[in-house]
This record gives sequence, C-alpha cells and structure tokens, in this order.
Amino acid sequence: MLVIVSMRVWNQWKQLNLTNQNLVTVGVIPLSGKNTQGTIRESSPEPPRFVARYTPPHHGAGYRVHTKYELKLTASNKLKESTTTVVIHVKDLNDNPPLFERPTYRTQITEEDDRNLPKRVLQVTANDADKDRPLDILYFLTGQGIDSDNPANSKFDINRTSGEISVLKPLDRDLPNGRPQWRFTVFAQDEGGEGLVGYADVQVNLKDINDNAPIFTHGTYFGNNHHSTIIILQDHHKHKHPYRWHAGQGVKHVWLWFASDCEVRVRISAGCADGMTVMTMTAIDHDDPSEGTNARIIYSIEKNVIEEDTGSPIFEIESDTGVIKTTVCCLDRERTPDYSIQVVAMDGGGLKGTGTASIRILDINDMPPKFTKEEWLTEVDETDGITLPETPILTVTVHDEDEINKFQYKIVDNSGYGADKFKISRNNDGTGALMIAQHLDFEDRMQTNGFRFRIQVSDLEEDGDQDSYHLAYSWVVMKLRDVNDNRPQFERPNMEVSVDEDLEVGESLARFKATDPDQGGRGVVKYSIVRTSDRRRQFCIDHEGTVAVQRSLDRENTPKHEVKILAVDEGVPPKTATATLTVIVQDINDNAPKLLEDYRPVLLEHVPPRRIVEITATDEDEMSKNNGPPFTFKMDSKADDIIRASFKVEHNKKGANRVGSAVVSSLRSFDREQQKLYPIPIVIKDSGKPARSSTNTLTVIIGDVNDHRMQPGFKDILVYNYMNQAPDSELGRVFVNDPDDWDLPDKKFYWKDSEHPRFRLDEDTGMITMRHGTKEGRYHLRFKVYDRKQSQTDVPANVTVTVRGLPHEAIINSGSIRIAGLTDEDLVRVVDHKSPSQQASKINRLRGKLADILNTERENVEVFSVQLRQKHPPVTDVRFTVHRSRYYKPIRLNGLVLMHREEVSQCSSRQTDNTKTIASQTPQPTLREQSIAGGLRNHGYQDLKEGSSWIEKDVGINITMVAIDECLYENQKCEESCTNTMNISNSPYLVDGNTTSLVGVRVDVMAECTCGARNFTESESCRTSPCYNGGRCTEGRYGSSCSCPSGSDGPRCQQTTRSFRGNGWAWYPPLTMCDNSHLSLEFITRKEDGLLLYNGPIVSPETEEVIVSDFISVELEKGLLRLLLDFGSGTVELKVKTKGSLSDGEWHRIDVLWDTQNVRLVVDLCKSADVEEPEDGSPLKFDDTSCQAHGTVPPFNEYLNVNTPLQIGGIHLEQFDPNMYHWQFMPVGKGFDGCIKNVFHNSKLYDLGAPGLSRASVAGCPQTEQVCNTHESTFRCWEHGTCVGSFSEPRCECNPGWTGPSCLSQTVPTTFNAQSYVKYALSFEPDHFSTQLQLRFRTREKDGELFRVSDQHNREYGILEVSRSGSTVILQLDGGEGRRYNETFLFEGHQWLVVDKQEGVFAGGKAEYTGVRTFEVHADYQKGCLDDIRLDGKHLPLPPAMNGTQWGQATMARNLQRNCPSNKPCMNVICPEPFECVDTWNKFECTCGEGQSVSADGKGCTDKNECLEEPCLNGGNCINQDPRHRYRCICPGGFWGDNCELVQEGQTLKLGVGALAAILTCLLTILKTHTKHPPPNDDVRENIINYADEGGGEDDMTAFDIKPLQIPVEGNSQDLSPKIQCPHLKPGPVVEEFMEKYKRADRDINVPPFDDLRNYAYEGPGSVAGSLSSLPSGTDDNDHTFDYLEGWGPRFHKLGNIYRQDSEESGEDNSERR
Repeated sequence: MLVIVSMRVWNQWKQLNLTNQNLVTVGVIPLSGKNTQGTIRESSPEPPRFVARYTPPHHGAGYRVHTKYELKLTASNKLKESTTTVVIHVKDLNDNPPLFERPTYRTQITEEDDRNLPKRVLQVTANDADKDRPLDILYFLTGQGIDSDNPANSKFDINRTSGEISVLKPLDRDLPNGRPQWRFTVFAQDEGGEGLVGYADVQVNLKDINDNAPIFTHGTYFGNNHHSTIIILQDHHKHKHPYRWHAGQGVKHVWLWFASDCEVRVRISAGCADGMTVMTMTAIDHDDPSEGTNARIIYSIEKNVIEEDTGSPIFEIESDTGVIKTTVCCLDRERTPDYSIQVVAMDGGGLKGTGTASIRILDINDMPPKFTKEEWLTEVDETDGITLPETPILTVTVHDEDEINKFQYKIVDNSGYGADKFKISRNNDGTGALMIAQHLDFEDRMQTNGFRFRIQVSDLEEDGDQDSYHLAYSWVVMKLRDVNDNRPQFERPNMEVSVDEDLEVGESLARFKATDPDQGGRGVVKYSIVRTSDRRRQFCIDHEGTVAVQRSLDRENTPKHEVKILAVDEGVPPKTATATLTVIVQDINDNAPKLLEDYRPVLLEHVPPRRIVEITATDEDEMSKNNGPPFTFKMDSKADDIIRASFKVEHNKKGANRVGSAVVSSLRSFDREQQKLYPIPIVIKDSGKPARSSTNTLTVIIGDVNDHRMQPGFKDILVYNYMNQAPDSELGRVFVNDPDDWDLPDKKFYWKDSEHPRFRLDEDTGMITMRHGTKEGRYHLRFKVYDRKQSQTDVPANVTVTVRGLPHEAIINSGSIRIAGLTDEDLVRVVDHKSPSQQASKINRLRGKLADILNTERENVEVFSVQLRQKHPPVTDVRFTVHRSRYYKPIRLNGLVLMHREEVSQCSSRQTDNTKTIASQTPQPTLREQSIAGGLRNHGYQDLKEGSSWIEKDVGINITMVAIDECLYENQKCEESCTNTMNISNSPYLVDGNTTSLVGVRVDVMAECTCGARNFTESESCRTSPCYNGGRCTEGRYGSSCSCPSGSDGPRCQQTTRSFRGNGWAWYPPLTMCDNSHLSLEFITRKEDGLLLYNGPIVSPETEEVIVSDFISVELEKGLLRLLLDFGSGTVELKVKTKGSLSDGEWHRIDVLWDTQNVRLVVDLCKSADVEEPEDGSPLKFDDTSCQAHGTVPPFNEYLNVNTPLQIGGIHLEQFDPNMYHWQFMPVGKGFDGCIKNVFHNSKLYDLGAPGLSRASVAGCPQTEQVCNTHESTFRCWEHGTCVGSFSEPRCECNPGWTGPSCLSQTVPTTFNAQSYVKYALSFEPDHFSTQLQLRFRTREKDGELFRVSDQHNREYGILEVSRSGSTVILQLDGGEGRRYNETFLFEGHQWLVVDKQEGVFAGGKAEYTGVRTFEVHADYQKGCLDDIRLDGKHLPLPPAMNGTQWGQATMARNLQRNCPSNKPCMNVICPEPFECVDTWNKFECTCGEGQSVSADGKGCTDKNECLEEPCLNGGNCINQDPRHRYRCICPGGFWGDNCELVQEGQTLKLGVGALAAILTCLLTILKTHTKHPPPNDDVRENIINYADEGGGEDDMTAFDIKPLQIPVEGNSQDLSPKIQCPHLKPGPVVEEFMEKYKRADRDINVPPFDDLRNYAYEGPGSVAGSLSSLPSGTDDNDHTFDYLEGWGPRFHKLGNIYRQDSEESGEDNSERR
C-alpha cells in the first residue's frame, strides 16, 4: 500500500499520524534516481524525497496491534550520511458498533399496576470496542408499545443516556384488548447518536390477576352455530325424523327442537327420557388458565324451569362441561312450546357471567294432509313451438294440522286422459304447481274436449306412497283453449319482376296470396311491407296482396330492390310470414352527361394563345343500352362575349377511346391582375334515344407571374383564443401591397427590429405564428420584406395582432349561419382584387348588422368563427355570439337573424303588422287573410321595426341556413335518427384575407346517426349536463348532481312551469330528430282556445331554398285538443273529443308519440277511458275514444326536421303565406291564457324559466301560487314540498323524505337486512287503472325488489318511482330525466290492477313461507335502505319507526333496522400517506381530505380548485385557497355572504326582490283588512294593477289595457281572506314593470286620482293583475334597465346600482329603450 507522506531529507524529526487501516510494516523507497538503497546522487539539484510504504497484515489486527511506529531513515552519498527518525501514530476509527451485555432482556411485571408510574422495569447497558474513542452512547426504542409519532400513546420509554427502561401506563394482559407479552427492540448508537448502532430484544411478560369474569360470547343463544347435535325421535308410526340444531357465529339465540307428546312414547323414545343431552353452554375467561384458578369455570343454572306436576326442575347442567340435560321425561309441545333458562359461569375468583338458552319443542308428523278442493277446474292454452312453458298453469293447496310438512305431489298414473301430459311439483310455500309436460294441440280431436285426471299428495318425505294415512287425493278438470299457433303460408314466397325505371306511379308489379291454416283456412290475412327493405317507400301493397309502385324508380340510385312482404293473421298475438319481391329496374336514358371531373386548368398570364386542356365526360346511364357515349362537346351559345372571344372548344369524336372528348384552347393572352378566373360553359350531349344534354362549367385559372413591384403594407389580425388554451398557432402571412399573389418564392421576410417573444416568423413564407400562452391584448409587430426578382429590399410591413379570449360559454351560446357562393377569404378580405379601394369586410358589415338586429352595441357582438365547409361551389359557416352582462341564448340569436334574413314581398305590410298569427285550417288561406283577433299582431315589438334593413341585402351574402343543422335535410346524413354534435377544438381556424386575418375557433357540427336524448354512451359530467338557473353542479363517483335554488325544482334546476296571459309566447331550443319521439306537457287554463306549442317555419322560404315545411302544433280549440303534424310530405290532423272540456281550471297532461309513419295523441294518460275486464275471462273492452287519437303521417317523409325556435304559449313569426309550404291544415294560433309545465321531449325536460325570447310570459304559475299562498293547509308547503293545486283547490306534494299535511315531518329510513321484507294491509282502495309509486332507496347491491303491488292473480307492476295508467308505465329515478327515465306507452292487454290489499303489497321482496315459522324472500332486497314509500301519493309506514298510517298498516316485518347507518368500513383500515379513509356508506375509499384532490399520478394529494365549480353567485369573484379554507368569494357591491347570495346596502341587510314582493303583498293584505271598503261605484283606476300583464322583463310598457281601471268594482269583502298570510318567495314579474306601469297610470289625466289600496292583492284566476309573489322572476335572457330607480329618491340609488349590474341579461327585446 502506498503513500502516507512524502518528505525531503533534512536533519530533523518528522512525525506522521496514520489511521488504523491495517498498518503493519513500513518501508522507505526513493522517489527519484536509480539508487534503490536510498543513496543520493551528487548531481541532485534538490534534496531527495522518500515515501513511506506500509503493508496491511494478513489478519487485520489494525489499531489493536500497534498504535505507533518509529522509522529511522539514513541517507548517504558515499562520503557522508544523514539520519532522521519518523514517528507514525495510528489513530482509532469508529468501526465497532455498541454491544449490549446480552442479546435478549427479559423481565416480568404485574398487569394493571398503576402505582408509581412511570416505573423502572429494566436496565440495559451497551459498551463500545473502540476504546480510545469517547464513550458517548444514546439509547432509543422501537416496536410494540412504542409510538414515535405520538409519544403520548407509548406504553414504554427509555432514558436515552442511562438505558433505564420504564413503563408509562398500566398494561392489560387479557384479551380482547390486552396481550400477555410485549416485545420491542432497544437500540444503542455511539458518537452521541451520530455513529454506529447496536441492538437487543426486550421481552416484558405480564403476570395475570383475576380481573375478568367469565362471559358467554352471546348473552342469549339462538341458532345456526357451527356445531351440530342430532336428536332422533320416533313417532307412533316408527318413522325416524332427525332434527338438527346449529349454534352459529354472530347469532344470539339457539333454537332447540324437541319431540312432543313424549308421555305417549315413553317406552320407545330415548330422546324423551330424563338425562337427555340438550345443548352445551360454553363461557370463556380471558384470564391466564395457568395462573391458579383465575380461568377455571364452574357452570350452574340460576333460573330454571319447574315442572308444574312434580315441582322439579326440568333441566340441569354439568358444572364442569356446561352440558345441559333434561331431568324429567316427556315434554309436551302443546302445553309449553318454548323454554328459557339462565346459566351462570363463575371462575375461581368468584367472578360471574350469565347467558340465556332458549329451547323450543318441535312438532312431529302425526296428522294427515287434505286438499282444500275436491276438484280443481282450470283452462290452458295449447302449446306453440318447441319450448314448453315453464310457468305453472294451476296451483293447488293442502291443509295439514301439523306444524311442519314437506308435501310430495304426484299425478296418479292412468287416472284419466291427460295424466301423462302434465307434471306436478312442490313450491317453496308447500303448495303444488301443475305444469305442462308434453305438447298440447287443440287441433288434435282427442285433446279438443280437455283433460281429467287425479292428483295425490303425501306429507312424508320418504316412501309416502306406502302409508295411506298420510295420503290425500283430488281431481283436476282442464279445458284446452285454441291459440294462434300457425303462421300464414304464401303460395309463392319469392317473386321477381323486371320494369323500366320510368314506370308510372300506381302500376302493379305482382300479387301475393297467403292463407292462414288456423280456423280451417278461414282466417283473414293482412299484408304489409317491411319498411327496412323499402326505406324510401317506393312500393305499397293493398289488402289483396297486390304490390304497386307509389314513388318513381331510379335505376341509377337503386338498380335492384329486395322488398319484404309480411302476411299477418288475426291471432292474439298475431303470426307472420315473410315473402320476397325482387324488382329489377331497367335503364332508360334519363341522365344527361357531365364532365368527368371538375376541370380547373391553369394558364399563365401574358402567354400567347395555346392549348389548355383536353376534357371528356361520363354518364350515369347504362352504356350497354347505348344511353351514354359517344359524347359531343361544344361551347354554349349563350356564353359571354368575352368568353367566346377568349377561348374555343373543339370536339374530338375519336378522343378518349372513341368516347368523345374536347380540346379547350385560348385565343389571346391574359392578365391575372385584371381577372383571375374564366368560367367556360360547355354543352355535352350523349347518344341515347332521346338524347340528353347538359351544360357544364370548366374554370380556367389565370396563373400569376411576378411582374409588379411591392409597396409597404399593413395588416390587422384578430385572434380568438378559446379558453386561452390555443397551442402555437399560425396567424397569417406578412402583407405587402403587391398585385402579384403567386410570387411567394421570390420573397424573404425579416423582423425589422428584434423578434417579439410571443411571436415567431417564417422567413420563407412570411407566416406569423403566435406562441402558446399569449395573453389577451393588442400587439404591434414590424417586419421588412425582400423581393429577389424585383430587387426590392427592406419594404416595411406592419402587423397589428389583437388577441381576445373566448370562454366555453360563448361557444355553446353562439348563433350560426351558412353562406353560399362565398369562401371564408371572401368574407374576411377587405381589399377587392378588382380595385385597391378599401372597404369594410363582409364580416365587419355582418357584425354591425347583427348588433342592429339584436339591439345591442357593436362591441358586444363577436363573429368568432368563419370556416369553409365546401370548396366548389363555396359554402361557408359563420358563428357569432352576443354578450352583455351574460351571453344571449342561441335560440334568440338564430331566431331573430332568421326573421331578418331577407326582405320579402310583404315589406309594406311588415311595417304595420309584422308579426302575424297563423291562420285557421283549410282550404289553405294565407296568414294575412286569416289572422284572428287576439292573435299575435304588433304588440309594440320592435325586432322587425320600420326602416330596419335586411342582412342579405345590406351585407351582400346569401344565407342558405340559419342555425346550422346537419340533420335538417332528411336522409342526407343519416337514414334514421340524427343528432347534431358540436365539436370544439383548441386548434384555431385561420382565414387569411391579405390585409386582414381572422384566427377563429374551430367549431364543427357533426351529424350523429342516433337519438341524442337516448344516447348514454358518454359519461355524465357537469360539462355535458350543466345545471340551470344558478344551480351548483357537483361531480360524484356515479355522475353529476345539482344543488338548486328555490323555485328551480327540475333535476338539473330547471324551472318547470311558465304562465301566459293570452297574448304572449316563449322561445326554446327546437325539438331534436328521433325515429321514435315522445313529447309531453301539462297545462291548466279556463280559456277554451289557445296554442300550447308550435315548432316549424317562422318566415317564408327563399326562392331557391330547399323548402323544409315540417312542423308540429298542439292547441286547444273550443276546449278540445287539436294536433297538427307534418313531416314535409303532408299534414295529419288529430283531435280528441274528451268527455269534458279541458279548460276547466285543472291540470291536464298531453302526450304526443310518433314514429316514421304513425302518430298518437293521448290526453291525461287515458284515465277517462272506459275499461271492462270481465272475471269470466272473456276479452277485455277498452274504449279510448275519449282520450286517444291515432293517425298516419302522409308519405313519404319520415322525420320531423325543425331547427327554428320551439314556441310555447303562442306564436311569434313574420307574415307569410302558408301555401308556400303546402300545408293541408294550419294552426289557429290564438295565444294561450294559463300555465304550462313539465315539457318533456324524449325524456329531456325543458327549462321554462329561461327562454331565448319571450313576451307576456313569466316563470312559475302565479294563478295557482296565489291559491296556494292563501290556503292554510298549503301556506308552508314550500318549505319542504311543492304546491300543485289547481285554480281553485291547492294540494301539497312533499319533497322526498318529508311527509305530513304541510310536509313538515321528516320521514325515517329503514335498513333492510338479509331475508327482510314488509307486508302491508291497505286501508284505501287503489285506483284500478292508475297507479303512482314513489320511494327513496340507497344500496350497493345490484339486485333486489324494492316494492311490489299485485292483484290476486299475481300480475305485478312497478318498481321505484312508477306511474302506471293501464298498461303504460313510466319509470323515473332522481327526478326522471335522460338516462334516469324509461317508459312503455302502449295500451295493450290488461289495463286494470285490482290490488290485493291484504296479500299483494310488499316492500323489500315477497316472502313465501316454506313452513310455519320459516320463510324465503324472493328477489331479496338486502344491505340497503328504503324511505318515504308512497302509493298513489299516500304515505305508507316503514317499521320499526312507524307501523301504521291512516293509509295502511305493516302487518308483517322481518329483519329491519331503524335509520340507515353505515357499517363503519373505515374502522380497521389504514390508508397509505397522504390519503385518509373516507366512509362512502358501507364502503370506504382511501382518498384525499376535504379541499384536496388526488394528483395526476395517483400517489399524492393536491389542492382542489373549488372555483371551477363556480360557487360564487351574483358575479362574485372566486379565489381558491388552501385546502383548510377551500375558497373565498369576493362579492360585488351590494352582495355579501359566503357565496355572495345575500343583498346588502352599506351595512344594512337588504332583501331580495322576491322577499320584497312577499312583504309588500303581506302589508297590502293587512291594509286591505283594515280599510273601509268603498261603495260599488267608487273608482279604482288609481289601483296598482299589473295593467299589461305581459311578463317579467318586458320592455313594451305602453300596451297596458285601461279597461280594468274603468270598470266599477263591486264590494269584494266576501273574497277577503279571514287570515293574514305572507306568501313565500316565488318567481314573477320584474319590479321595473310594476312601478313603471304604476307611474304611467298616475299620469293619466283622464281619470280622477282616487287613491285606494283595496285591490292591491287582486290576483288569482281571471285577474289581469300580476302576482307580487312572482316579482323576481325575470327570465335569464330578458333585458332590464333600472335607471327609473333614480327617480325614487336617494334611498333607491344604491338599489339601482345593484340591479344595474345584471340589467342586460334578459331575453326580451329592448328596442324601445335604445
């Protein structure tokens, strides 16, 4: 080993210190020279150097061998020598850990010793082999009883310096919480806790004390344990019957089953003798069994049972074993069926424990069975097919006085005809089930008359046939019914015909004939066509089977048809047979030729005349029939002169392999700067007979050459950054003024100054790229451009980039239009290529026009997307959004744009009467001719105001579609259901228009061929299913849920009700297109006429537009319902003549159901139908003429395609002639006066509180709310329920979990354990036709029956929230929308459910008894909870909290538990850091705590950003905080509270508008009761009445009706409520409306200003006054202004400032205010 130190030779001592690294031998060698003996050469310029070398020893003695070395060194040069001594000291290293005296320390202490704590129990000592190092050892502990994280929980501790171990707490030795020995490890670490570590084990044994009494693990023993004792008894007939007892874990009682009547069998029944072992009771003692007698147990009976006759105890127990025996003979079950004794277990220390044993005496089989009927009569259908029915056809019952019986059934062989065709078995409840064993055929003459045979029952399990005492017999008489079991048979199931494609409509093709073998071939067969084989309905078939053409054929579209023909018989259910008609379509020359491709050749400018391109053609007709080539070509004679002078077309009949071609050549040179494109019309003619020709356009593009010098340029770029998430995005090229546009390869682009950090430049293309993360703002960029060919350098080019952020809300609330004939660049470009003059781009002009139409400022309109959809001919989509205080709804944007799209011929009429009502029905009058009084005339609405211009004319565009809808044109994108899906991309869409660029959001509308309302493939989230009306959306483990404000009671916080006053309407999104649709709504009114719903055209079609005439209309006409439906090929009209008028002031429901051919109109779920279901089994009678109407939609269209606003309560549209849409019927269109609620379409619930546009309409139903607020029984209903009353009588409907007349009592849930159920006995008679069932449940099980309602025939209906009307069933879960909704809506088969009130109502499953005391629950609902069960709206009790209500009693209940607690799943769970265990009810999850979320890698927790859930209301700003504080809301002026939900003025709490309305109503009611009533002739024209009654947020305040003020008011004291009640807060009109109309009435000089307050509360049915209780209900899109509050005095200034913040959000037009 080398080098410790190097030294020079001087005459002095050198001392070295070496560490003990195995140093043994030291030698010296020179560092220079060749003298290996240490001599030094004379020529050495420096004294020589030496190195000390040492060699490690073989055995590693190291420091302990030598601690010091002395080296004597001699240096000589033959003449002289010099010596020196080197002393080497070896230092000790810390290479030995501390060593304890022994590896394991053991000691013993007494348990539960709490004296003198902490107490020393042990001393440990460790030493260190490194002797020369300081002895600085520290001790510490780990292991059992040591908690280093929380020392307060430790049981032991050690003195860190002395090694003294102490016990800190008294220790328990015994189970279940103690332990007899504690083991832990003591560690010793030298170097003061910084060095090596040694360890030893420590065992602390606990000495037992007698501190535990014996215990029985179950105080009372029931059954089902893991031990079994078999007791064999004998009865009179010497048959053995073993009875087993199982004493099981977790059960608290052991039932022992003994034989009765022992005194009769004393001599032969050993089991009944005294001394018979009954059971063993075992107690446990947790004390140490080896410690004296602490755990020695002695048993005794403390409370025994005494035999009355002898006074002797009946049972005894062995003191050592706990075995219980009988002491007497012959126990009698009839005398005493049950015994209970108390057993005591005592240990050696005198401590006692007690347990109870329950013993039951079993019956033996000593009584014979007996059928309950001597003869059983039944009927059965003949079988059909191979599979036999598995359901019983007859259930027989037996009576037996024995308690337990296991009946065995059989059919007596050869007892009669049919005995071999059936079988019988035992049900779980002991009854017998007779089933079919062989096929039954009514056509077999032997079986036609039925069957009769004998059945037998035995109550013995084995060898029952041998003991006649235990047998019984009965007869079965069965009638066989004929069923429809034969299919129709075609004479020719396959036919083929060949026809020309020009075959006339109505021509017959073939005739099919089919017969029905049933009924001797006399059955009637009906024919139909399978529509999937004939999607376009080109064929039809009549009742005789003749197939004819009903739509023209087209070989080019479908050369061969495979038409499936169905033959259907009259059976129930019907049988069908299928035949096939093959139609071969022959070609005729019906198609003109066209160019083979879209030729667009390029001809460079300034070149002499030359050949440009050779073209050829194609033809869709069949070439083999000479209906195509050869083709001839020529230029169209009508071509422009410039075209004829510039180009020529030469036909070449031999070109293209003699198909024919043409050569197009130029006749002159061209200049691209004058014109870029030249369209050449070419006529192509084919060789068919007759020949056909067409004119096609060939476009010649003039190519550019760089022949102009460039000039400085400027460019504006507008960037819309979607959610500020745009990646690196191209913004367009740097622009310089240069007429040449193909000279990019000649140019180079550079930054004029330094490069901008947020932008990047491509020097070759001039493309500017914005980097990701660029913030909103305006950026000025400066460049210079070099042109190689023109030798130009440093030409300046400046670019201004404006970046605007666009939130997701703006996209989903955008309007859209489709423009034809213009590209995206045409719309964005500012410089016209024909002249360099600057003008506004079409997009900028469109933006200004939209601002005019939507009555807002230009800066509020954003045209954020311009996308080219089709290149040739160009089609471009444009999207725009409008934002004031919030975004306008798409339906408002699209609807108003549509009504302003183009100027129509009725322009003069438009100025005076621009919103007409649709007219009454045939014969096809125009709307102008038929507009009716009271309809939608001009109510001051200014959207289509005089002098307004039209978009297409003023902007210079051709709009072909408003509200882009890829599903609008039938069968274009999908052949079945179609749903529009909006795809939004973070990658922007660039439109570069030279001096301008628009970098917009890429939005694509895609057609998905599915019914969107029923497509649940995507998971539910707050983004896909948002909450309305300020509701807060929360995403959980199983989807999203909404926390809704008051008044928004829909599942997604929809406002479900809206009121109309007879001259109003409201706009909503259109109905979506589905092949099977269901539309439903409810309404209430006292007016006989009124339109409920309309969706269809609102403007006249354009001249060249593809007409979409589809519409749907539902209206009341003279109190009856009228439906109009048109798919675009004809109108169907349905009317229902109900038994009474529907304008009766009660709520009514309408259901409209349609598919591709049929439509149904159902009123009130057909509850008024006449139904008869005879008990004798004869066919039921169901007369639905008073509630249902059917119809067929005229062919050939199959879907309702609409994209205009869905209008509810009335119609708002421009004046147009309905004849333009070819309607056969038109709606009357009179405005609806009343309330509409619960508008569902395909399970989607409309939010009626937020229309896109509305007039004379408010959210809620003030008419019914007034009745609810003034009625004592419903006054507090709003706290935990909803008042659903009519105009005359209110009714409180409680929210789930609440009950009572006013919904003030909370229900108590019940936990259902295994084999649990509740059986009810009803005290009311449920309606036979209609059933409503509602309940709450909570479970993690996948299967189980929640509730059952059945009749005596066990026809079962409904689980969960179920509404049944006849055979229709509607199932709703958690509000019932979307995926939480299902239905079947056919009135077929049985319609009545006569509920068995005693035996037919169960919760949790149906119990069937397998014996007297044993039962089995089928479809057992277990490990879950039920709550708030309502049948027909009546609350049923739920034991154990409640056993009865006035509507029913719980007659049987098993295995139930009060409340719905969790099973504490986190009790024994330790989650890894940093997660914590969260109880999610009967299940745990290791997750992050409150305010945190799991990190992306799933290994940690991060702060949860609660601000993403938008918790701050009223414009509050959310600031995310640490997990402990979650978030904080910075409230705007006038609001406060955790979520800015409260209104304030300074430091004074202010009430919201709704509260103000309620207080005003209350105060006015008080004044009303204390004011002297004037005589009848007193004038009340000064009263504050809502004159116009036109709805919240309405702007037309001049259209009030003065009539109510000029009518003398009669004394109305009889109408006054005897009690003063303040209504709860409900939606209603806006304060501005109320006060503005009051001030206008006050200024009326024509009436005396008589002040009177008596009619302030004049609301209710028939009143024109608005409800003060609905004061705050402005719709989301209604525009309000609160400047009028300034005129009320200084106290209202702040109130005006508060409401002015949200004054621009409403859906009604503000044109008068502008």
